[in-house]
Amino acid sequence: MKTSIFAIGTLSLCLVAWAAPDGVDDAYQQLKDAQTAKDVDGVKKWATETAKLAKAQATGPKLDSYSDEDWPKRVEYAKGVATLSEYALSTTAAQPGLAPEKVVELMDALLAMNPKSTYIGVATNAYLTALGKTGGADKQIEGATKIVNGSPNEEEALTVLADNLMAKNRPDQAYTYASRLVTVMKSKAKPEGYSDEEWNRRKSALLSRGYYTAGVTGCMRQVWKDCDTNLRAAIPLVGNQPAMAGPTYFYLGVANYQISKITTDRTKLQEALKFTEQSAAIAGPMQAQARQYVTVMQTELKAPVVRR
Repeated sequence: MKTSIFAIGTLSLCLVAWAAPDGVDDAYQQLKDAQTAKDVDGVKKWATETAKLAKAQATGPKLDSYSDEDWPKRVEYAKGVATLSEYALSTTAAQPGLAPEKVVELMDALLAMNPKSTYIGVATNAYLTALGKTGGADKQIEGATKIVNGSPNEEEALTVLADNLMAKNRPDQAYTYASRLVTVMKSKAKPEGYSDEEWNRRKSALLSRGYYTAGVTGCMRQVWKDCDTNLRAAIPLVGNQPAMAGPTYFYLGVANYQISKITTDRTKLQEALKFTEQSAAIAGPMQAQARQYVTVMQTELKAPVVRR
C-alpha cells in the first residue's frame, strides 16, 4: 500500500496550526523526536502514549482552558494527533532493514491501537514477512487473521491466509480467503501512488494467486466445478510461471476427468486429456504424475463407448 505524503503533510500543518501545550503535545513532541532520531523503541512507546492521551482528550469533557468556540478545534487536533501516531508506527515498521522482532512489535502495537487503521496496509507485507521469519506459518496466519478482522479487504493478508491454509490442508478456509481475494482485486480501484503499469502488474499477480488457490482447494474439496471455473480464470494470468502453470493444468485435468465420470460426457474427458498433456509438458512437481494420467486418459478415450 502506498501512502499519500501530501495528505500526511497537510494534516501535520493543521496540527501545528492548532497546538496548545498539555500532555498530548508533550507526548507528541517526544514521538516526533523519536522519529527524527530513528529510535524504534521510542516511536513505539510515544506513539502508544500519544494516541492514548489524544483519544482520551478527543472523547472526554471540554477542558476549562478552552472556550466553547475553540474546543471543537482542539478535539479535531487531538484526533489528528492520534492518526499521526498510527502513521508513525506503520511507517517505522515498513523501514527496510528493521529487525523482524521490531517490525512485529510495532505492528502489534498498531493493531492493538486501532485494528481498522488506514495505515495498516503500509507495513502489512513487512509484518507478515517478519512473522514468517520469527514464528513461521502459524504466526503468519495469526497475524493475517488479526489484520483481516479489522481490514477485510487487505489483499496481502488475504493472500497469506489463502496460501498458508492451503499448505496446511485446510481447504475450506483457504478457499474462503482465496475467493475473497479475487472479489477484492476484481473491484479494487487503483490506489493513489501507483502508476497504471504498477497497479496492473500487482492486480494480475494477486488475481492469479486468488484464482489458483481457489481452484486447487476446489479440487481438494472435490467440488469440481469450483476447481474448473477458477483454474480456467487463472490460465491467462499464470502465463509462463512453471510453478503455477504446471499445477493449474494438472488440476484442470483432474477436475474435468471427474466431471466426465459424473456426467459421462466424453468431451470433458477430451478436455481433461488436453489439460493433462499441457501439465505433462511443463517441468515441475506435477509433471511425472501428469504423464501417468495422460496414459490413463488416452486408454479410456480409445475404449469403446458402452451404451446403456
